[in-house]
Amino acid sequence: MSVSHGFKKLVKVREAVSILLNTFKNLEPSIEEVPLTEAYGRVACRNIIASIDVPHFNRSAVDGYAVKAEATFEASQLNPKRFRVIEKLKPTEDMLYEDDIALKILTGQPVPDSLNAVVMLEAVSEADGFIEVYSPISPFKNISRKGEDVRKGEIIVEKGTIIAPQHMGLIASCGLTRVPVYRKIKVLVISSGEEVVTPGKPIIHQEIYDSSSYVLYGLIKRKLSEPWLYPKSPITSSIKDILEALDYGLKEFDITIFIGGTSVGQTDIIPRTLAKEGDLLFHGVAMKPGMPTAALNIDNKPVFCLPGPPVACFFSFLEIVAPLIEVMYKLKKTFKPAVKARLKRKIAGEVGKRVYVRVLLKESNGYIEAEPIAAGGAGILSSLCKAQGYVVLDENLDSLNEGDVVDVYLLEG
Repeated sequence: MSVSHGFKKLVKVREAVSILLNTFKNLEPSIEEVPLTEAYGRVACRNIIASIDVPHFNRSAVDGYAVKAEATFEASQLNPKRFRVIEKLKPTEDMLYEDDIALKILTGQPVPDSLNAVVMLEAVSEADGFIEVYSPISPFKNISRKGEDVRKGEIIVEKGTIIAPQHMGLIASCGLTRVPVYRKIKVLVISSGEEVVTPGKPIIHQEIYDSSSYVLYGLIKRKLSEPWLYPKSPITSSIKDILEALDYGLKEFDITIFIGGTSVGQTDIIPRTLAKEGDLLFHGVAMKPGMPTAALNIDNKPVFCLPGPPVACFFSFLEIVAPLIEVMYKLKKTFKPAVKARLKRKIAGEVGKRVYVRVLLKESNGYIEAEPIAAGGAGILSSLCKAQGYVVLDENLDSLNEGDVVDVYLLEG
């Protein structure tokens, strides 16, 4: 920790996240069951178990002819094996146990127990109700065997998995129609500042429209949660307004986020006002942009104060709030999508702080190049819109050089 810019102490990003996760390690949303059609993008709250084998019978993987594999073992171009074709299967037909029988079959249709391989349609010649097979075929060739995809009792979706289309299909293949998931985490967003105006209202003098609330709104949805904008936003920097908003958040929501009023100026009273209502976990994070970030534990609920400028607000949420949401959901996979790229020019860091630099990705001479857009500018929201990703300079780096190969963390759409 170090003293910086009026903050008593700055915590490193890793330390801030560690404090949060330890403080709220037992916090978990309640659970519910939803119809399969509503399961996409939800998080499985327990292991989902296969109720049947999939497939639950041996089925053909191709269009062709079901045969006894052993009857083809001596087949060759000069000595083809000849089979009598049955067009439709009748349960009473004992002839299926004869060696020279071939059952015409389509992809997905059941293969009788007496037959154990399928010759592809295009691999044989057919004439006058007979086929000729010109090469041997191994047992269970072109057959999807019972339980080949999933065995009854097997875990098909693990707890903490984000339900994707493929999971929906696998759940459906087991005949299940309802999915146990975590209830969506509800997050209240409260903007502040006398100069901040809700979009749609007229601007007078030097006022600005509230953009950070909508940045957070999208980020919260991306994190599989349910965002709500405080009805009275933007609030003034008065203790009464702050406490009224806090009370509303604690009663109705899992997480409460205040935007703005979180630095160390005379009018930045939100963190110190909230600190009187609970435990201030940290105020000031060694990151750029996003340094005026605070977190509190009030009534065993996480409350955050994020900086007002939209780019700083974006990175504060991404680095500090998002990891807590992921842990609350017990997510199994939380890695950030990244690509390797060569820096097109040198970028400056700041020793003691983690610095986030927005970059534009371009392909050049078979390589991906990362062109820095802006290293500062916590309020330049267009830089995030132009960028495809960002580069992180850790606290011990004062710069990265042109030509350095770096990880570029992708900005998801």
